[in-house]
Amino acid sequence: MHENLVRCEALETTFDSIARGLVAALREAYDTACEHHDPGEGGNSKTFGYCLYHYAVHEISNSPEKEDGRLEVISTDPTFRFKVGEFELACHRVPAGDIWDSFPRNDGAVGEMVDTELWLPGCGPAEESAMDLQDVRKVVLAHQGGPDDGLVAAYICMPIRLNSAGQIEAWGYVKPLADSADFGRANPKDDMPKTPPESIDDVSVRRKRKSKSNDGE
Repeated sequence: MHENLVRCEALETTFDSIARGLVAALREAYDTACEHHDPGEGGNSKTFGYCLYHYAVHEISNSPEKEDGRLEVISTDPTFRFKVGEFELACHRVPAGDIWDSFPRNDGAVGEMVDTELWLPGCGPAEESAMDLQDVRKVVLAHQGGPDDGLVAAYICMPIRLNSAGQIEAWGYVKPLADSADFGRANPKDDMPKTPPESIDDVSVRRKRKSKSNDGE
């Protein structure tokens, strides 16, 4: 298990106050994605991830934190970017497992979150210590979960290195958001409103009389 070697004060203080709101938005997105996921109609991991991405964009863009000014949406299409304080964020699901070894699988725009201008003179992208993390202002809201469990973890991660395909392959700093809200859902039906049992009033039952037959019995 990796650990942060230093504490990034700016990141910690910025996201402490908004962590619960980000988690709430992600959980809503997961709940919606789980509700509409149907393997019987062709749903799979790819369709779940695609829909989840757009549900997350919707929830974050319409969150109370956006309304009260603590969060600013920069763009929603073709890429989703938003700001919290001085930090610019992308939002992506990453594979389950140790977050230090889990990265967005897509290439392209998310690679732009690695700020190569912050590499120290004489250092290159292959060295994890090549970047002054205190100056990093591009981070990823990385989350883990799936159609069976919903949201199970969320983190603010600093990307510091790309592979040859332009994909993120190293985090320099990770802030867990796990203490901000309950994660997971043991059963999607557990989130459904429960119907209270109907109360049945006492009913007096009157015994039906037998009709008399023609022979008098």
